[in-house]
Amino acid sequence: MNSWKERPLEIANLFNPAFCSYIIYITLQETIKLKKSSVPIAILYLILPLLLNKKILANASTKVKMHVWIQENQSLLIDFSEQVRDFIEITNESIEYLLKFDLIYINNLGEFQLKEKKKMNKEAEELNEEILEIKKNVKKIARWFSLGSIEAIYISLGVRP
Repeated sequence: MNSWKERPLEIANLFNPAFCSYIIYITLQETIKLKKSSVPIAILYLILPLLLNKKILANASTKVKMHVWIQENQSLLIDFSEQVRDFIEITNESIEYLLKFDLIYINNLGEFQLKEKKKMNKEAEELNEEILEIKKNVKKIARWFSLGSIEAIYISLGVRP
């Protein structure tokens, strides 16, 4: 990833650490609530590629299990492993942001937990349609994450750690 000064303005705005950290945080929050346990670090690298891909989101469903959805929507995942690779640095920046602002921590299992509950300004959420759309889809993705092992999720999505 280029330094901030070298990034095109559109990329810097779309993938700024505050925005991406918020997406990761609310997904962690929902996944932890459903799993009733901490979340492995590897899950964090799937969040942004899934939630920032409009084609995947438009077709994602909580009514079917992840592996069934993948079989029915294989065409949406053709280059998914490359997308995950492309998001590694952005995800790393977002994790650093969450750690720096003391919102998450790594437990003794090496997994992520939420440190405290902070909420985004409700007015800002209501004004930002993209955030509202992402929040609706977080529940779908978190449900998938909560029902499977990290290995099964990565294999199903065709991603190699």
